[in-house]
Amino acid sequence: MKSNRTLPRRDDDDDDLNVWERYVQPIFAEFTGSVLYTFIACLSVTVNNVFGIGIVHGFAIAVLCNAFVKISGGQFNPAVTLASVLSGGTKLVVGLVYLPFQFIGALLGAAFVKAVIYQYDSFDEIHGGANMMRGNRRIDPFNQYLRTSTWDFGIHSIIIIEIIASCAVYLCYLLDNVDDRQPHRAPLYYGMGVSAVVIATYFTAGGGFNPAVSFAAAISSGYWNEHYVYWAGPIVGALIAALLYRVILGDRRKRLLGKVR
Repeated sequence: MKSNRTLPRRDDDDDDLNVWERYVQPIFAEFTGSVLYTFIACLSVTVNNVFGIGIVHGFAIAVLCNAFVKISGGQFNPAVTLASVLSGGTKLVVGLVYLPFQFIGALLGAAFVKAVIYQYDSFDEIHGGANMMRGNRRIDPFNQYLRTSTWDFGIHSIIIIEIIASCAVYLCYLLDNVDDRQPHRAPLYYGMGVSAVVIATYFTAGGGFNPAVSFAAAISSGYWNEHYVYWAGPIVGALIAALLYRVILGDRRKRLLGKVR
């Protein structure tokens, strides 16, 4: 008999969940995870090393997703929630409830970063951890954080990079944590995918694939340059990832094609 669960639980006793476990815990989990991930992601920029920053992002999302995946799905990203809703992994009403708490959590996480380092010059140098399009020869010889790249990319190339990288991350999430063929949730592999795309895109698009984190960091720092890239890329990437999963790659229950034996 199929469970009538509302939220993306994977336990066998879903029917025994009470109101607290079915609604309050998942919402609070998304809020808490968004606070912690945004704080870590924004503060990681002080490492000033692309490999270190990528590893921090990946480890953070892996451990947080692992902790919360059976409570809320461990999404902490509006674009991941969009992809999961479109792919049948999260109900629409649940996704709509998650979104504001993800943004509020991200705003609080970015505010914590500002609170702990605002009195130092480093906060202004890293723009509060805001995503920055680095592939356009924006170099400040007096600021080691900005002195990163001499590559020259146009805005259209940057958006395409952001779309493809975002799509890769969201497909990792769907196939590792939503697909019914996965016997166990696999947040570690999802985190490794996050690390890969951050490192690969950091010196071009800036490694941004989470609109909540990008928006929160921009609010905190006031740095809005090319900010639309970090909405357009993830949203289009989520749509493509959901389409690929729903039409071709998904398990038999969610896939639209190839169901005939």
